[in-house]
Amino acid sequence: MADRPPPRPARHVEASRGDAVIQMETLVTAYCQGAITATGTRARVGECAVDPRVIPLGSQVYVPGYGWAVAEDTGGAVKGPHIDVFMTDRSEALAWGERVVSVTVWPPGK
Repeated sequence: MADRPPPRPARHVEASRGDAVIQMETLVTAYCQGAITATGTRARVGECAVDPRVIPLGSQVYVPGYGWAVAEDTGGAVKGPHIDVFMTDRSEALAWGERVVSVTVWPPGK
C-alpha cells in the first residue's frame, strides 16, 4: 500500500428516522474468494469484512461506489478503519483497487 494520511476519526450522527449512525472515512479494498464468512454465511456480493472493534458484525454499511453491504466477515488484513467488500470475480476486485471513502454505518439493532 502506498503511504497515505490516516483516515479521519468517526463521527456519530442522527439519521432522518432518528437512529444513531456512524460516518467514517475508511480504506475500502475488495476480495472475491471465500466460502463461509465469520458469521457463518456464504460469501456473496453485498457483504463485507470489517474489524469488529471498529464496525460491529451485523452492521449495515453504505459504501459509495459499491452500495449497501452487511458486515458479515472479518479478515486478517482488515484492521482498524478498513472495509473489504466482496466482488464476484478477481477482475472486479482488481478494478476496485484501494479507495478511501466516507462510509455510513448503521450498527445492528438500530
